[in-house]
Amino acid sequence: MNTVQKGDKFENVSYEIVRNIIDSGSLGISPNSCKIYQKKGYYSKDREGNIIFDISVEVFFGNQQEYYFLFLIECKDYSTKNIPVDDIEEFINKTKQVAGVNVKGVFMTTRKLSQGAYNVAKNKGLMIIHVNPEISYNVVLNKKNATQGLDKKKNGKTSIDDLAKTLEEQIIKSYIKRYRDKIKDNEG
Repeated sequence: MNTVQKGDKFENVSYEIVRNIIDSGSLGISPNSCKIYQKKGYYSKDREGNIIFDISVEVFFGNQQEYYFLFLIECKDYSTKNIPVDDIEEFINKTKQVAGVNVKGVFMTTRKLSQGAYNVAKNKGLMIIHVNPEISYNVVLNKKNATQGLDKKKNGKTSIDDLAKTLEEQIIKSYIKRYRDKIKDNEG
């Protein structure tokens, strides 16, 4: 299997993990309020064109036509090396180009992060999900304090319910911030 096929296979596995979380209702919002995509492009002013993301989840409020929150997910299945800092920095830069403050970057990988990559991901609030060969996963980082809001199980794995609770809290905080910013703009 060549590297493109291997990458596509891992992206499909990651997509199924994310889709199952959404479909089970574990994300904390109705699956009817989300749309999940593979290889969707989002416009970047810097590039004057689209940036394609491995997986994206658009979250909608009510019957709005535009999403109010966006999960952008990068998938990396390296077989021999840990994730380098450059991969993390590039992904963070891409997420900033397309979505501003209403985005949560998620990096799904089969490998550990190099120390530099881990530090950047932690300090930028990136979520890191380690996917194991048996298709279970661990949330390695979620926000600046990686353990905040997560209940670890005895085997060290995080349940889908724990992940969903944390993601739901982030969505709510982001929505509240956006709402407050909108009020400030209208007052000023």
